[in-house]
Parts: sequence; structure tokens; C-alpha cells
Amino acid sequence: MNTKKIYLSGVNSKTPKTRRAYLIIGIVMIVFFIFLAVFEIIRKDFDGVFLCLLNAVYGSMFIFLGSSKNYKRFNKYIEIDSQKIQFKNTALKKAEIINIDDVKQFMIKPALIICQFESDSHELNLGWVSYKDIQEIKETIRAIAKEKNIDIVE
Repeated sequence: MNTKKIYLSGVNSKTPKTRRAYLIIGIVMIVFFIFLAVFEIIRKDFDGVFLCLLNAVYGSMFIFLGSSKNYKRFNKYIEIDSQKIQFKNTALKKAEIINIDDVKQFMIKPALIICQFESDSHELNLGWVSYKDIQEIKETIRAIAKEKNIDIVE
């Protein structure tokens, strides 16, 4: 079975055009608000300088979001193949790995997948994932469970 990797990181799951749009918006915001801050300094009106610089920093967040596809360690994803489920749901933690050969049963709920082992269980909470991605994840897990003769409870 092929490996299926689904990016769950908002802008990372979008098209390259969307990421490019985030980059362009960020650059335009930074340039505009820096020019506006310089203009306010020339006019000796210092009330809006802080706000302009704060918005320029906000524009840099758009640049980070647009280029974050290049920073693999920040991406949230789920990778499923016939041997393992690798799940990373936060940007700063390491990915969790579930060995499919150790799973005795999958409990599939609307936004939750519970992997039952011999003595314990592990939950994959998908409440923050898009509906389309949840359906794709469930279909892949059902196919693997059928292939490995693992029970599925829905």
C-alpha cells in the first residue's frame, strides 16, 4: 500500500498559489506600514508609529505562513502506511508513531479515532481537521484495517 501523507497545517494544505498570496500580502503590508511609519516620523506625529510598526510585524507573520511549507518541523500532518500511523498535531512536539501491527481494534467516531492495543489505547483527535481530510484519513484506515484483519467499530 502506498504511503498517504496529509498536511493539516492550514496554509500548508493549500495550493502553492495560496502560499504565494500569503507571501505577497505580507510583503505589501510590511512595505506599506514601514513607509507610513517613516511618513509619520517626518511629520513629527509619533502617535501612529508604534501601530504602524506593529502592523509591519503582523505582515511578517503572513510571510512566515506563506513560507512555512519549507519548514518541515513546523508542519502538522498525518502519515499513514501499512506499517505505521505517524501523527503530528502540534508544531513544536515530535510526531507520534503508532505501529499498526500492535493495534487490535480501531474505533472510528466522527472526529476521533481510537487505536485499541493489548493493554491500552491511543486517541487521534481530529476535531480541528477539515471534513475532507477526516474522510480521507478514515478511508485509508479502513482499507489498512481490512488488509490486516483488524476490527473496526464505528
